Amino acid sequence: MFHEFNSFVKEHQLFQPKEKILLAFSGGADSVCLLDLLLKASVEVELAHVNFQLRGEESLADEEWVKQLATTKGLHCHCIRFDTKQYATENRWGIEEAARNLRYNWFHELLQQYGFAKLATAHLS
Repeated sequence: MFHEFNSFVKEHQLFQPKEKILLAFSGGADSVCLLDLLLKASVEVELAHVNFQLRGEESLADEEWVKQLATTKGLHCHCIRFDTKQYATENRWGIEEAARNLRYNWFHELLQQYGFAKLATAHLS
């Protein structure tokens, strides 16, 4: 899998060596796999985890797991919590649209604030 990943990255010039990448990291299998591939490619990566507070204790457990994984791998992890339901209500949006707006607005702030070259996601936006 790494060979295919590395070939795809080079073919499409997705990032250059030494660029700092922000990885949108849910903690699910897809983002864990992408993290492993980026680390094997020797990419400088930091994690960005959003807790939308939609699943109670499960959301908190996911956040804690992500923080522990980042610590184990020696990575910096940016975490934030949003009151997604309130934001959706205030803006008259559905939960998914509200979550997407919150997530990508925050990612954009992190990109600017910390000088990341790219944002990587393990899913389509």
